[in-house]
Amino acid sequence: MEQLNTLRYLKLILKNKKQIAISTIAACILSLIAVSPLFIKPLYESVAIVYPTNLTPFANESNTEQLIQFFNSKQIEKNIVDKYDLYTRYNLVKEEKGALTKLSKAYKKHIQFTRTNFEAIELTVLDEEPKIAQLIANDLLKNTNEFIKESKLKPVSEYIKGYEYQIKLLENKLDSITNQIADMSKKYGIIDVKSQSKQLSNGNLNADEKQLLNELKQHGAEFDLLKKQQQVELKNYKELKEQINKQLTDLNSNLSYFTIVSSPSLSDEAAYPNRIFISFIFTFSTFLFSIFLIILKYEYKKQNA
Repeated sequence: MEQLNTLRYLKLILKNKKQIAISTIAACILSLIAVSPLFIKPLYESVAIVYPTNLTPFANESNTEQLIQFFNSKQIEKNIVDKYDLYTRYNLVKEEKGALTKLSKAYKKHIQFTRTNFEAIELTVLDEEPKIAQLIANDLLKNTNEFIKESKLKPVSEYIKGYEYQIKLLENKLDSITNQIADMSKKYGIIDVKSQSKQLSNGNLNADEKQLLNELKQHGAEFDLLKKQQQVELKNYKELKEQINKQLTDLNSNLSYFTIVSSPSLSDEAAYPNRIFISFIFTFSTFLFSIFLIILKYEYKKQNA
């Protein structure tokens, strides 16, 4: 029975093949017109692939995830929106209610960041002009790198201020110790406790040497303590200077926080819409729908005969 119905339907389709063909061809023509540039403006795609570098993982977030967060930051979005006047490019009225929400949705539709299987990031930009798409992609890379640099080096600046304050305190302390040593040397004649004590140990001393020996006994320990303290503070000063020099090197360095695997491309063919695919789907759907209507009409007449 089922085979008879199938055969009957097949004959019915063949009988109405002209009608089905006309509706299918008409649908094909209409779909091609509907997806033409007259109604849907073509969008060109610029694609770049980058790999994160010089980033420190945070908590359970990988370097790739961290870089995507930077790419998606509102600061980067604002820079691109302002520079390329995306309100106008996306046919939005800035003063209109809900314009910011619409802009954000359009931005995410035209600009996307996707993690690849190899932990790289694929940046895709769509625009009506292929050169603008490429320029936006390049600026996204440039602005994001600068944004990361600023965010990373802001605490470095704070560290440098702290180090500079500590260095100033150490310099004042060293000046004080050095002045005390100089005063004792001038007042008591002490220069080096150990060597002077050794020289005065033979027992045949004149009045000045006896006076110096007496000064060494009374003030030598204090002088030695000051000298040791001076050495310690000099060591601390040297270490702090090394730290601040390292931080200054980082601050002034031209670090890049990603490696460009593939530079933003310049497309010569529209990526959206896929006119052939859309036209095929619409045409094929019309073809099936035409057959369905014919069978439905046949069954209706059969039941009401």
